[in-house]
Amino acid sequence: YTTIPFHARALPKSLIRKIIREAGISVEEFKKVLENL
Repeated sequence: YTTIPFHARALPKSLIRKIIREAGISVEEFKKVLENL
């Protein structure tokens, strides 16, 4: 069993938008989160 690193850039755009919507955050906030990973 290996942990798979979270590569947001590899996720489909539609999935990223769904995550953003469900998290209730803006795209700008999400980008900041990605930069801090």
